[in-house]
Amino acid sequence: MALLRVRTFARYAELLGDPIELDVQLPISLPSLHAALKRLPRGDLLPAKLLIAIDQRLAQPDRMIIGTEEVAILPPLAGG
Repeated sequence: MALLRVRTFARYAELLGDPIELDVQLPISLPSLHAALKRLPRGDLLPAKLLIAIDQRLAQPDRMIIGTEEVAILPPLAGG
C-alpha cells in the first residue's frame, strides 16, 4: 500500500477536502481510484462518473496511475 495524493476542486473540495491522501495499492486503475474515493466519508455523494486529470490532462478510462503523477478530480466542465 502507498499514499496517493489527490487534488480536488470546487464541490469535490467541499465534500472531501483538498488535497486528500488515499492509502491504495499502486499501480491503480481509474475505476479502482473512483471506488476508493467513494469509500471516503461523504464519498458516496460523488457522481457515478468523474473527470480525472493526470499531470494536468484529462485521463482516459484505461489509464493506470503509478503514484508519481499529479492526480486531480475535476468538477463538471462547461464551455462557453
